[in-house]
Amino acid sequence: MVVLSSKVMAIATEHDSNACWFGPGRKRPGWSLAGLARLTEGAAVADMNEMLDRCRHLLALPDDYVLMAKTAGETGAFESVLWSMLGPQPVDVFAWDVVGRGWMETVTRQLQVPETRCFMAADGGLPDLTRSFAHHDIVLTWCAPGAGVRVPDASWVLRDRAGLVLCDASAAAFTQPLPWRQFDAVALGLFSGLGAAPGLGLVALSPQAMDRLAQYQPTWPIPAVLALEASDLGTAWSLSDIDFADGLDALIWAESVGGAAALMERTRANTQAVLDGLESCPVLAPVPEREEWLSPGRLCLKPAGPAQSLTRDEKKAWRACLLDVLAASGVAYGVAPLPGSDAVLQLCLGPVVETETALRLGQNLTRAAMEME
Repeated sequence: MVVLSSKVMAIATEHDSNACWFGPGRKRPGWSLAGLARLTEGAAVADMNEMLDRCRHLLALPDDYVLMAKTAGETGAFESVLWSMLGPQPVDVFAWDVVGRGWMETVTRQLQVPETRCFMAADGGLPDLTRSFAHHDIVLTWCAPGAGVRVPDASWVLRDRAGLVLCDASAAAFTQPLPWRQFDAVALGLFSGLGAAPGLGLVALSPQAMDRLAQYQPTWPIPAVLALEASDLGTAWSLSDIDFADGLDALIWAESVGGAAALMERTRANTQAVLDGLESCPVLAPVPEREEWLSPGRLCLKPAGPAQSLTRDEKKAWRACLLDVLAASGVAYGVAPLPGSDAVLQLCLGPVVETETALRLGQNLTRAAMEME
């Protein structure tokens, strides 16, 4: 049975639904659909070029890297990378959450790339990345959204590599620095970090990756929506004016608050604010096993203290009850963990969240969790 105080039940009355949405796709402060009208005037290609230019600047992408816009969102962007670039080299795949395990399945079961080695860790852990070979391609997720575990640095990536590093950085972009020179093909977007343009994916390619695209043709047929070619040069099809306008709007806002450094500081402050609010909560704790693995902006929580002793079925029921409590009381929406994740909550705390809101979230999470019976 769940018993809630009047304080918890009154939380939602002061804030609109976006203020209580802590899942992927939260819009920037002050966003409105009407506000996109002026940005949809003119050709979509003009919007796309401006959006890509602003994105390059905000991400501090090296001048010799190519940035392409792709359809099918952030997931489609990394699918394009895998389908179009894997094959000529052996592959090392690293996975430590449900998303990474999905990419592992793409490589081993769908593409069936020969000489693939798989390295896995349970949610909260990180596999030994130093086991990669210099002549192998590497596939990994820089920030695992299902566990909230990030790679703390890229010192393990060998400089003189024959293989390419293919990285899904969707959950990391705009929330933390990315070591571009250690990456060759990076998939990202504006949705996870800035809540914009969910149908838009971005692919950043190093000169070595561009050489691979120009010289290599996979043996498997590639669906047109996933095709990635050196001649694309930033083009995308089946993306509407509003996709580009929404992305452009988010980038203009990001610049207005201080650019990349400000986005990362807002994200850091938001994550710390929630952690501070949870200090007195005996039943919730971060999933990452080490503090340096905790990803800013994507906080996953697991049962702790007395809740740890619950059976798997009891934990599922407890998680469902907690989600119902948070939604019914207006504390948080959209915080269900990814299917297959060990987490009970997944909180998106990127720069579009105001820190005061994040602090209130941590305090209210504690109150709601402790009032469950």
